[in-house]
Amino acid sequence: MQKKIKKILAAILSISIAFSGNGIYVRAKQKLPKPVITKVYSGGKGQITVVYKKIASAKKYQVQISKDKKFKKGIKTKQAAKVKKIVFKGLTKGTYYVHMRSQYKVGKKNKYGDFSKVKKYVLNVKKKNDIKQTASPSVTLVPTSAPKPTNTTDKDIYDDWFWNDSTSKPTSKPEPTPNVTCKQSATPTSDVTPTNTPSMGTSTPALINISSFYTKVNGGTKFYNGKEQCPEISVMDNYYVYLTKDIDYTVSYSNNINAGTANFCITGIGKYSGKINGTFEIQKIAFQNGGHIGKSQVIVGEAVDVVYDEKPEGSCIYEFYKHDSTDAAEGYVKVNENGQLIPEKTGIIDVKVSIAESQNYIASEYNVGTLNICNDEEPGNGLEMTKVKYRTGMTLKQDAVGSTVKDETATFSVDFYSEASDEWIDKHIKFEVEDVTPAGYKRAFEFADQKCTAPVLSVENITKEFCEESVYGRKTVNLPVSDDESDKTCVAMSARKLVITAGEGVRVCKVKVYVDDKLYDAGYLATRPYDENGKYLDEALYTKVRHKVEDRLWTDDMTNMQKLYKIANYICDTTHYPGKGCTDKDINPTFWNDFSVDGVELFYYLFDMPTLNRVMDLQGGITTCVAVSIVETVACDDLNLPYLYDRSTDTIADGEGVWMAVGSASSNPSAGSNHYSVIYKDAAGNKYFIDAQGIMSDTSCEEHGCLDKVLR
Repeated sequence: MQKKIKKILAAILSISIAFSGNGIYVRAKQKLPKPVITKVYSGGKGQITVVYKKIASAKKYQVQISKDKKFKKGIKTKQAAKVKKIVFKGLTKGTYYVHMRSQYKVGKKNKYGDFSKVKKYVLNVKKKNDIKQTASPSVTLVPTSAPKPTNTTDKDIYDDWFWNDSTSKPTSKPEPTPNVTCKQSATPTSDVTPTNTPSMGTSTPALINISSFYTKVNGGTKFYNGKEQCPEISVMDNYYVYLTKDIDYTVSYSNNINAGTANFCITGIGKYSGKINGTFEIQKIAFQNGGHIGKSQVIVGEAVDVVYDEKPEGSCIYEFYKHDSTDAAEGYVKVNENGQLIPEKTGIIDVKVSIAESQNYIASEYNVGTLNICNDEEPGNGLEMTKVKYRTGMTLKQDAVGSTVKDETATFSVDFYSEASDEWIDKHIKFEVEDVTPAGYKRAFEFADQKCTAPVLSVENITKEFCEESVYGRKTVNLPVSDDESDKTCVAMSARKLVITAGEGVRVCKVKVYVDDKLYDAGYLATRPYDENGKYLDEALYTKVRHKVEDRLWTDDMTNMQKLYKIANYICDTTHYPGKGCTDKDINPTFWNDFSVDGVELFYYLFDMPTLNRVMDLQGGITTCVAVSIVETVACDDLNLPYLYDRSTDTIADGEGVWMAVGSASSNPSAGSNHYSVIYKDAAGNKYFIDAQGIMSDTSCEEHGCLDKVLR
């Protein structure tokens, strides 16, 4: 019956291969099981007989014998087909090694399976009929009468066990070679009758020993996960029929958690007996949790932990680099005996950890985060003001940026940076703002009905936005001038934006920074003289002040020339010429207090504000001979007189009008190109020089009475 079933299975297999669509390709990829040599003995003088178990799918076998264990020389080869044993004759005394393999054809070419296990036999030519077996057989023969399942075909067996289709393997992880462990049973007493052949009569049939059966570890490569690895184990008997788990056999595991070689044991149950001990590999993995730094800002001297969800098995070595750089950061961080990071210097540092190989993990490297190192002990702080610094009893800085006047509102802004943490700033730093617009300017703004609403300060934490900038941790900030007035800086690690709003008549604000209620830094902010398009500001203010002065100075019976002279003489009587004693703080304190910022410096010298200065030429400020440009504006814009000079033709037009004369063409040719005059020509063609400049005197405002002449 068994032979009949084998023939049927072979016929089915042949048909499935023939109709596979590419039979030659499929057979080329088959891998037959290794043959099993069941016995080696001497049947006569100079003879060795090899007994083997046939494979249903194999047509022929190749058997080799040699005194060389590695089969490199002295090899005798025989082919076998239908027989179960083969005899080698004419052998001399000595130790021989035997192995064999299955043979099949692909097309017209012979192909071979893997060699069986090597058997050793010691031949003594003086003995006859030596049937002693020198080595235990590798398997116990399954009785021919043993029942076999009928629900498994040869095609199933080949698909599951012998095909080697690499295209079906996953690409993410390597698929291991199936682990096949074959254990031998007890040595049979002969080569004819197996030890587990059922006895005749009414006695219980002997159990089938599984020790020579095939095993396969399913599920692909096993990787360490900290848990027991219990893969499914398939078992197939020597006739390529699957056994059923928990009916025919049980599986137990050991040493199956950590990476390395794990063990399993197959134990026969039911109609089966015996054991199969096998192994499978558990691969190491990269450490999955490289750790992270739990704080966005750390403090010099503060111990910082690198947090791991699972403590690494291997030793950790930390390396430090400048942020977004491959340059090593030396002297910024050290590691204490507890594996904590100790920042030593302010800056922004990237941290990398190298974890050594261990029992379950391969060696690996990770970027664990970034240290934003702040200094809360003696931090440097500073307003982002200017390159120019000066002192008058306290540390001060000045600038004229970040401020505008629009819609009757003056807006000022400035940034404050510190190498301290946000927490330290919130605890120790306080900001104040003060209107320090010079009194003379305020009078002019009030004269023009401009609002002078007191400034209001708001402070915004912009550290997060600052961190996103490429200069974070690298930006240097000028510190307040020290007693020795040396230039010192700090590395900015935190930031605040100060925004000030006030009425349009507030043109200069003083920002003050206190550390623990002690004045630490101060700076001056003034409105820009032009907008983002380059247009000068205060044109409307200038026009309004000019018209108000004209209304107070002119009468209806005045000629155009008289009106121009009236404006020019007003400027000469109320303004001061710079560089003379009348603008010095000691000689003329009244003027200084009216036009200086907080008693520090004259507003004229602090900031570029050409349009605003035109306003002050009409309100008792500082001016030079260039003040005649006001006279020119009055003539052309307010009296509608034409500008007569054509530069392209160097000609003067006929009729009444004005033009600007410089140097030799002015009223003072001796001044070279430095003097400016306005020339007025009446309808009759008569020319008149008109000049306007500040008072040149070493006297005070009280002595020359200019304050009484200024129109308020």
